[in-house]
Amino acid sequence: MVSAPLVTVTELAIEAVGVGLGTPPPWVTAVRSALDPADLALLGRSFGPGTPAFVPDAVLPVPAGCSAGFDDETERVLDETVDGLEAEIHTAGLAGEPPWSLVAKDPRRWAKAYLGALRRAWRAVEPLWHRAGPLLEREVERVGAALASGALPYLLDGLTRQGHVAGDRWYLLPGAAPAVLLPGMVLQPMLVGPRARLVAGDGGVGYVAYPLPGIGRIDPTGLGESSGRPRETQLGALLGEPRADILRRLDRPTPAGRLAVDLHFTPSAITHHVNALTRAGLVSREREGRQVLVSRSARGSALLQIYEP
Repeated sequence: MVSAPLVTVTELAIEAVGVGLGTPPPWVTAVRSALDPADLALLGRSFGPGTPAFVPDAVLPVPAGCSAGFDDETERVLDETVDGLEAEIHTAGLAGEPPWSLVAKDPRRWAKAYLGALRRAWRAVEPLWHRAGPLLEREVERVGAALASGALPYLLDGLTRQGHVAGDRWYLLPGAAPAVLLPGMVLQPMLVGPRARLVAGDGGVGYVAYPLPGIGRIDPTGLGESSGRPRETQLGALLGEPRADILRRLDRPTPAGRLAVDLHFTPSAITHHVNALTRAGLVSREREGRQVLVSRSARGSALLQIYEP
């Protein structure tokens, strides 16, 4: 199981330019509002209606671990994407087709513009991602229970809209041959509508991204431009808003679990952000019994005073 937001942001950005996946309309509207006109043009040319159903693996790699932050994922894409992107375009037979013919000539330039669009889309998606924390945790438990009890066929039977299990074989599409499950297959839930699905693997199915069950219960209030809070503070521009929020709340040592609850983070997300703040020397951690207390360092207090006196 992988819990990481890049695939969700990607699918919602594509849906914002007209590809209907059945996601709640307020979510799509919030993402569309967060994008610049140039972002919408680039995404529309690459992934909009009437274009080939092609999302390069180079810009949507399988996360390297069980959880990854959005910034970490996009940095990895930019570092690793250029050679892989050009090769994929040629392999897919799109090197002579616009817009991919232009992308193949200068993949780094396109990747920078594309990732800039996704970062703006993340502003709208991030509140949803944090609100979905309890649902994501329950999904991890559901999958774990299915594996532990030998109930994987029942899990796969409802994983995607068109997929089904018959005779212990998994059919991803009606009339298609049964899927071959590769060892170490990765499952990744997405905050998207029921028509979304991503499947990858060499010689079989090694990765499936699927709609997270129960997303209709996530409160869409206050998303996008309707929010009364500014999109980004000065401290948030420097650290990222999730880490800025953590730093603001550390007037006294606080258990990491309390931070996760107060900020609607999953345990893996709070660990990721606290790790980053610790590496930067802005917070410290100390175990007290069964809890890990997070404290703002002198450097973190000084930074907060500079940007938010």
